[in-house]
Formats: sequence, structure tokens, C-alpha cells
Amino acid sequence: MVKYLVGRVSDPLLGLFTGLFAYYIYETDPRNAAQRPEGRRLWDLLSRWSQDQKPDKSLYQEVKHAHKV
Repeated sequence: MVKYLVGRVSDPLLGLFTGLFAYYIYETDPRNAAQRPEGRRLWDLLSRWSQDQKPDKSLYQEVKHAHKV
């Protein structure tokens, strides 16, 4: 017999909600702002996908970061 964490239907929904909530926290955390240039957020990607738009080429240019070791 298969054991579920919450329920047969609830487990996948819980996993999906947890993943989306974790990504939302990642995107709204100001400490990660340098890793998220404008136009590369999940909402921007979904809106371009739903409207069948091609992304701006500037989004794919290499971003140079000054790393201090």
C-alpha cells in the first residue's frame, strides 16, 4: 500500500505550491537582485510565452560581474 504525505491528490498540489512559493521568495529577495536582470523574471517569461513574443536579444548577452575572492 502506498503511503502519502497528505493525500493522493494533495501531494502533487502541495509540491507544486511549495515550488512556486520558493521561486517567488527567490525572485522577491533583494539579496538576489544582481542575479535577476530586468526582463528575466518568471512573470516576464510567462507573459512573453502567452503572447507568443520573442525575447529581446539583450536578455541573452553575457552579464559581466566583478567577483571578489
